[in-house]
Amino acid sequence: MLIVLASNQSSAETWEMPPDSERCPSSWGPGDQRGSANRMNSTSIVKALQLVKTGEMFELGEVLSTDPDESYINRGRVFNVYTKQSTPVAGKRVSNEELVITELGQIGTQIDGFAHQMYGDSFYNCFKFDEIASRTGYSKLGIENVGTLISRGVLIDIAALKDVNVLDQDYMITQADLQQALAIQKIVLKPGDAVIINTGWGTAVSGYVDARTIGRLWISLEETGQAERVRGQLLEIARVDR
Repeated sequence: MLIVLASNQSSAETWEMPPDSERCPSSWGPGDQRGSANRMNSTSIVKALQLVKTGEMFELGEVLSTDPDESYINRGRVFNVYTKQSTPVAGKRVSNEELVITELGQIGTQIDGFAHQMYGDSFYNCFKFDEIASRTGYSKLGIENVGTLISRGVLIDIAALKDVNVLDQDYMITQADLQQALAIQKIVLKPGDAVIINTGWGTAVSGYVDARTIGRLWISLEETGQAERVRGQLLEIARVDR
């Protein structure tokens, strides 16, 4: 898990990637492919499990759907599910399968591996594009290197800190925001914690978007020349509802 912290808005806008000599090797040595997940060890896992009192579970994932309109991030994506059914045979066990044909990127909840982002030709721990890239994928930095994640979860509610349902899509969360929210929530981060930041945008996945966000989305539609088409569709929906 990677969290980039900025001290303020201006410094975040002028930040530049340090040279390889200053950022590599990582704290866990040359060749490491796990990053900050290394902070989760047997000691932190035992401490995290001792925090469990009621066993209550919270679903943080979003359900993959065949309906592209169920989520704003799904629009324009193809998601097809085909069942491969077997013919029943008396006295024999048969199997049924599902075939999914889709573009998985951003169509549901995911964890990005280090190969997802690079700066210039350099990835995490200074793995180079030409050294690990191929037509069939990357030979290093795959998501399998993350391993099992068990830790204390810490929710930092920035939307509540700013007293909004959804943060403005252009708002840049600063280190000061995170520290202020932690102070209000009376929480101290510890090595190995899994940090979850609430921006409010998760509500858009479940179908709720506040008026300000709708306004910004409409501006985006106008800029991309799609506003008239969407306006016509909304008028048609209103006519049918009447």
